[in-house]
Amino acid sequence: MGVIIGLAIIFLALIVVCVDFAVRICRISAEVRDWRDEIRTDRQIAKAREEARAEIRDMHHELRSEFRNEINAVRGEMRGVRIGLGS
Repeated sequence: MGVIIGLAIIFLALIVVCVDFAVRICRISAEVRDWRDEIRTDRQIAKAREEARAEIRDMHHELRSEFRNEINAVRGEMRGVRIGLGS
């Protein structure tokens, strides 16, 4: 009878250890899931930043080009004025 009680106690202790182990695994997997979400969010932020930088870069080039065209147009007009005054 004592052997059966001893085995029952050992069996119950084994169940408690297994349940504790399962709870720890669930907590760890939840933390890993949170880390993945954070990494995913960080990647999305980095991607959005890169897209914004590319858009700003394109706008900058476009504005520089338009500005150069305006300056060249004004220079051309000024040359025309100089030529007109010289004649």
